[in-house]
Amino acid sequence: MFNKVIKLLRERNDLQELNLVECKAYLRRHGLRLSGTKAECIERIKEHWRIKDRNCEALHPRSSFTIDCTGDVCKGDVVLFNQKLYKNFDKMTRRGSPLGRRTVVGRIVNENYGAAKQQHTFTVEVLWSKGAKKLPTLSSLLVKGRNLYKLRTFRQRWNNEKERLNVLAEKHKRGATARSLRAIRKTKADKKTNKSCTNIGKKRQKLFDHAAPAGTKMTGNNVQMNNVNELPNPLRGSQNSINLHQRPSSFQALNSKQKEISEVLNLIWNIEI
Repeated sequence: MFNKVIKLLRERNDLQELNLVECKAYLRRHGLRLSGTKAECIERIKEHWRIKDRNCEALHPRSSFTIDCTGDVCKGDVVLFNQKLYKNFDKMTRRGSPLGRRTVVGRIVNENYGAAKQQHTFTVEVLWSKGAKKLPTLSSLLVKGRNLYKLRTFRQRWNNEKERLNVLAEKHKRGATARSLRAIRKTKADKKTNKSCTNIGKKRQKLFDHAAPAGTKMTGNNVQMNNVNELPNPLRGSQNSINLHQRPSSFQALNSKQKEISEVLNLIWNIEI
């Protein structure tokens, strides 16, 4: 399939007879974007064939990038920007061994706000590049907005700047929606965190404020008798005898043993007298 495309290009025949699979075979071989309709893929093949052996920097010289668009790039812009490249870059610490800088000139073919974090990401179709890790012509490069704007960004002038204003307005509208969604998500996450902390506090309060019988006070796992004389006096047979060294396993057990403990304490008091 790839050889068929090459043959048609060399003979300057019409590429319309190619199907989409054959078009993508050529694009895949050269590392080009595979998205789009058959017509878009054919245009991409023609453009690559036309400029692959030419000096692309002569077609898009530095001097043509006269407008500073840092922070305000949109789909359709042809931009020039610089990147700092690192070896073994750690995303967590944001550190790595510097490799150098790269200058990239490319066309913005897509931009979107991610569904998960609403981060702005641009898809750049590279026209030419210089410096460390040079990129192939018309290859795709994904760049986050903060990285695209970090070292200033310049663009070429559109043939119709009014059309660009319409594209820019649509982008700003989507950006406002993305920021609103991010704020709502952050608010929900904060509420969930606060609610979780409140519930933990309530559970602890409920545990330590468990209802105790009159004349007693709960302190951790201990029971303090405030007034022994208020407790019941008589013992009712051997069924009331308990092991004084036995420690209740929970606060609920204290309620069931309270009367027996009171009677034993009174018995001890009477014996001492």
